[in-house]
Amino acid sequence: MTKAPNEILETAARLLSVPESSADGLRALANFAAQQRNASMMFDSLRALWRRGDATMKDQLALARAYFLLGDLHRALILLNRLSREADVDAELLTLRAMTAVFAGRPAMALREAAAASEALDSTDANGMERRAADWLVNYLAGFLERPGRSRPYGRAALIHRWRGLKPPIETPVIALLDYRSPDLHGASRNLGDWIQTVAALRHVARLGGLEWTYDDPDMAVVLQRTAATWIDEERIAINGKAHLAVLDRDFPWPAAHRFPERPVWAIYNGWFCHSAFGRMAAMPAPENLQPLLVSFHLARAEDLTGAVVEWLRKFEPVGCRDWSTVYWLANQGVQCFFSGCLTLTLASATAIGGEGERLAVDVEPEQGERAIGQTANSDKPSALRTPSLGSGRAGGIRQSKAGRPPLRRIDRCERRPPAPYERRIDSAARYGAASDCSR
Repeated sequence: MTKAPNEILETAARLLSVPESSADGLRALANFAAQQRNASMMFDSLRALWRRGDATMKDQLALARAYFLLGDLHRALILLNRLSREADVDAELLTLRAMTAVFAGRPAMALREAAAASEALDSTDANGMERRAADWLVNYLAGFLERPGRSRPYGRAALIHRWRGLKPPIETPVIALLDYRSPDLHGASRNLGDWIQTVAALRHVARLGGLEWTYDDPDMAVVLQRTAATWIDEERIAINGKAHLAVLDRDFPWPAAHRFPERPVWAIYNGWFCHSAFGRMAAMPAPENLQPLLVSFHLARAEDLTGAVVEWLRKFEPVGCRDWSTVYWLANQGVQCFFSGCLTLTLASATAIGGEGERLAVDVEPEQGERAIGQTANSDKPSALRTPSLGSGRAGGIRQSKAGRPPLRRIDRCERRPPAPYERRIDSAARYGAASDCSR
């Protein structure tokens, strides 16, 4: 049973007070710091163990993790490479090597270590989530490097083909569309509302007429054409030339820096910036070649406004903020900003339907919805299948999208999803997230 943080801290204090048990006290203090996400305290405790000569293999692994969390990737890799593979920590060592290599911009090394970690887990009693997270990391890196990935299917559909399109010539402008994957399975978004925001951004990109597009993922072509059809000719912006539509993970934009290292990548950089990858904020500061258009920007924690992040935001100010809390936080740091609201407010409103007591079928295919609402029992009030869309009059239901569904298919389904707030309560936490993202 996991102890509460205050119990761990009390145990650490008691152990530290006795010289014979002070090493265990430092371990307990490091454990407390890890739970509190205090990398500096974690590092200090483990470094003290190291200097005393009391550091075990697991202590050294924890110290390498502290280096990683503090951003000292060079020292983390040096320490990790010194450690020998042992059965009880083999998978943990290999996974930490892969994580550090990812942030160090060494994808081939990261893939090699991640694949070895995944194989090592096969010979342990690791739980299903650990195995899925390992397979996910392998398939994320394999997709970027255009390698086969793991034979097990978890993550393959969502990750392995995202960058299969050909790279455009160096003179072709690159515009990125936000996706919400991450090498860390626990950091991948499951909020359908994120994809609705991407649809809103894509619609403004699709307003540009006369461009010859190429794509990171060729499936983007269908979605771009569908959103372009929501504009009337008088509102289109005529422009000639070529452009490339790229995939950019909001919470881990590193692949864009490596896929297009010698050119700027433009992106509408919007949404909730609160997700980490392996315990580290990776979205900001973004890679140097990323040219963000900061609008509908939300910062979940004021402590994420480090000096480096503030300096990066100033470079691209003014920043359009989704909420007033973000406005105040940025303004207090001297960042030019304004309230822009959510990007989904640029989508069309769906029409309100019915009154109290009606039955709605949401996130299902049209034929499934028709069957569901036709089975309403003990009600003399009309039922309805709600399927309005962006603004073009298209209609179509969608079924529940899972984290493993290919991202472009998920975006395609969002394009056909009602962008306006729901007038009735929907008994599903996942759907509530999407509804609240689109509320006015």
